[in-house]
Amino acid sequence: MVADLKLGGIELKKTNMNKNDINWGNLSEDWIKLILDEINNGIYTRVFDVEENDIVLDIGSMIGEFTFQFLKNKPKHCYVIEPLKTNFDLLTSNLQGLPVSFYNVGIGDVNEIKQLTLFKEKPQDCQILKFSTFLKISNLTKIDFMKSDCE
Repeated sequence: MVADLKLGGIELKKTNMNKNDINWGNLSEDWIKLILDEINNGIYTRVFDVEENDIVLDIGSMIGEFTFQFLKNKPKHCYVIEPLKTNFDLLTSNLQGLPVSFYNVGIGDVNEIKQLTLFKEKPQDCQILKFSTFLKISNLTKIDFMKSDCE
């Protein structure tokens, strides 16, 4: 179901994603509610939205919750980037079999291995790539819609 909202003259699309649509792993109920509110209020699609046959890049995909919503608009393909292995495993599980390419890396200003943490978990060694390096290894030459949510 899609409902229209207006915020500062910008039309927002409100989509209804339910908690049971994907596997949230060990995220707390508070985080799940926050993320669902962001999705259902169009936080990433206020000005632009994914259109049919778009090429989508989702940097900081976490567990695939936003890409899951983007896929409802029938993009041609999505490229998802998530550096943390615990999130990446859920991401691949949630989006397996869909038009998605998975990259267990982060984006930074140098190519390196870096320790990252999320929600006070144990630090994880993560591969960080420069954006130009990622574009080369992914053979990505066109991006119609890019969402970036990373620290």
